[in-house]
Amino acid sequence: MTKVYIASRGFHRFLRLTLGNFLKIRLNLNSDTKDIDHLKPPYLVLANHTNFWDPFLISIFLKEPVHYVTSDRWFRNPLLRILLHLVGGIPKTKFVSDLETVKSIIKIKKAHGVVGIFPEGRRTWNGNTVPLIYSTAKLVKTLGIPVVAVLLKGAYLSCPRWADR
Repeated sequence: MTKVYIASRGFHRFLRLTLGNFLKIRLNLNSDTKDIDHLKPPYLVLANHTNFWDPFLISIFLKEPVHYVTSDRWFRNPLLRILLHLVGGIPKTKFVSDLETVKSIIKIKKAHGVVGIFPEGRRTWNGNTVPLIYSTAKLVKTLGIPVVAVLLKGAYLSCPRWADR
């Protein structure tokens, strides 16, 4: 059974205050979070996936640390694995039913955590929304917690999937 790592609130706060504030200024990031600032966990964050940095860019604007469902391939790198455990990453094998991932999400919900999912299951190649994975809708219904929908705009060309940099 996979161990569930609860995100470090201190590490989340540190990243928001340091790198987060730097990126807000450097990349001219803005957000309208007035409707969710009062929301208490558990809740689910669903977002479109435009570039590699999406999880971090979304987390800058949320007070609570978000446990993102992440491709298990990122957990194979020892350094990234440590970082992903600090931020509460949830490993998922792409495009395969993964009961361990669902169990981890339910444990985080019970611990009053925030779970982040990119329902497209992958980053876009051309900036358009990729068809959503049906099982995500079933999971949302099963969890029965509030859903925060995030729409990222203008991020696709900052780090497109098809580019080296």
